[in-house]
Amino acid sequence: MQLSGQHEVSRQGGDLLRAFVPEVEHGVLELGDMSEEQQTALATLLAGYYFAGLSDAVQDGTISGSFEGWDGDTIVELTDGSVFKQTEYHYEYDYSYRPDVTIFVEPFGYELLVEDTDEPVEVELLRSSRYAGGSLGRHERFRALLARLPQQATLRALSIWSAR
Repeated sequence: MQLSGQHEVSRQGGDLLRAFVPEVEHGVLELGDMSEEQQTALATLLAGYYFAGLSDAVQDGTISGSFEGWDGDTIVELTDGSVFKQTEYHYEYDYSYRPDVTIFVEPFGYELLVEDTDEPVEVELLRSSRYAGGSLGRHERFRALLARLPQQATLRALSIWSAR
C-alpha cells in the first residue's frame, strides 16, 4: 500500500492498520514515516482502544487512612494497595479519614478527585493494585505501548478515534 506516493505500510502492522484506520487517514498519521515496529504498536494500540474503549476510564476507591489535602508532592495509598503521587502543582488543605476517591484514567496519566476537595489533581501511579489483573494494570501496559510510538502519531490517532 502506497502512502503519499513514497512510503509503504509494513506487512505485519499494515494488516491491523488497514482494519482500524481508513486509508484517507494514513497520511494524517504519517504511517509511512514509522518503522515496522511502530506501525505494529500503533495497530495494537488502536485495536486495544477499539475493543476496550477505555471502558474503565473512571474508577472509585477509598484512601487507606487519613488524607490531609494536597501539598505539592502528596502520596496517596488506596485500600486496594494502589499508590499514587501528586504531579500537579496544587495546594489544598482538607482533612478527612478514609475519604472516597474518583480515579480518572486518561491516555497519558491519571487524575484523582478526593471527596470534599475542589478539583481533580494529576497524579502518577507508583504501585498498582495488589489485584494486578485490574484495569490500572491494563492501563499501565497501554501507556507502555504509547511510549513506543512517535508522540505526534499517538496524539493524532487518539484524537481521530475519540471523535468517533
